[in-house]
Amino acid sequence: MNLLKELTERGIIQYTAEAEKGNLDDFFSEENRENKAAYIGADPSARSLHLGNYSSFIVVKWLAKAGYQAYTLAGGITGLIGDPRDPKFSGGNAVERKTADRKMIEENVSYISKQYINILNSKNVVNNIDFYADMKIEDYLRDIGKRINVGYLLAKDTIARRLETGISYAEFSYTILQGWDWSTMYFDGLEDKKFVKTPMLCQFGGADQWGNITTGMEFIRKLCNEKGVKNKACCFGIQLYLKPDGTKFGKSESGAIWLDEEMTSNYEFYQYLFNQPDDALKSLFLRFTMLSQEEINTILEQHIKEPFKHYGQKVFADTVTKDIRGESGLKEALEMTEAIFSGNLKNLNNKQFEMLINSSKYVLKLNNEINIIDALLNSNIVNSKSDAKRLIEQKSISVEDQLITDTNFVIKNNKEYTYIKKGKRDFIFIKFNK
Repeated sequence: MNLLKELTERGIIQYTAEAEKGNLDDFFSEENRENKAAYIGADPSARSLHLGNYSSFIVVKWLAKAGYQAYTLAGGITGLIGDPRDPKFSGGNAVERKTADRKMIEENVSYISKQYINILNSKNVVNNIDFYADMKIEDYLRDIGKRINVGYLLAKDTIARRLETGISYAEFSYTILQGWDWSTMYFDGLEDKKFVKTPMLCQFGGADQWGNITTGMEFIRKLCNEKGVKNKACCFGIQLYLKPDGTKFGKSESGAIWLDEEMTSNYEFYQYLFNQPDDALKSLFLRFTMLSQEEINTILEQHIKEPFKHYGQKVFADTVTKDIRGESGLKEALEMTEAIFSGNLKNLNNKQFEMLINSSKYVLKLNNEINIIDALLNSNIVNSKSDAKRLIEQKSISVEDQLITDTNFVIKNNKEYTYIKKGKRDFIFIKFNK
């Protein structure tokens, strides 16, 4: 496999850079791949990666499949500082991130590292806090600070854009630390092998990280000159995946679509993937799956024949849910999808009802029993009491399997979860607080 060609054709690679001409071609050549290493990192600002992150981190799987040593890094130290927001990639937001709690960062590092292992199958996980454990302030200034020029940093697009609104020295230093991370692993792999097994020839990451990534190349260039060794560094930036409307993928009205099933349920995760438009399917398959381009074209050809059957959406949702949530996660999502589609929810357990409550548009959380008219009105599924009465008269309202014909019917507080069905597809989920 010509991996560079494959990743470029799939719309993954946006930028490339190399310290010396030929480094990129050499890195992506077939020779000696088992002794070539590349990495991507993330700051643990949350306890989970989200779906947008996955469009970049899936490259770890591609590299491992091609025989490289693919590393993932958890930013235990950089997470304490916070990557400066670039207004270009954050909807104009240039507000400095709040100082993170150390204990929270440590916990998030643990969670994200497990995702690296369990979802990306990453066998090589590092935490950059280990690079600085024994470093003193004078070491930082002499070894790192002396090797980077302020003018070089000010020319970085992210920093330049932030200068207009203000940037603290802490956030200004973030680029330096991420750059030093790469140079640390590059030379550690050549010399001490304390953190990595082989020289880290390549770093990759989202296009919004390009300034930080290339700062690593600058450190490596200077250190290679000082040590008199050949510079084999190269890097590539991954195009941020945006939906057709220009918004970031992985975001819903309520927030991010998390890889952690405790933060986004299997059902909600699956439904988000399934509810993608036809015109986005090809790019979604290319970015979020490892299906071959031939397989993708075959799927889309079948989808186009009968688009109303949503074959392409189903294959996409099935594939990505299985890759990230596993067989059990996909099974649960499909069971709940079938239950909703058929209108038969009586066999769902409390955990599954909680998933529906967290993802449904119509939800009531109550302490006491409620009249059916009030329930319909309070859920916002109808606009008025007269609308509610009309639906009952038309025999369009059920509570679980019981058809409601009495406008004075009362839903009792005798179980934790229940539901009202309007027609065949609309549900109001009710949770009674015990």
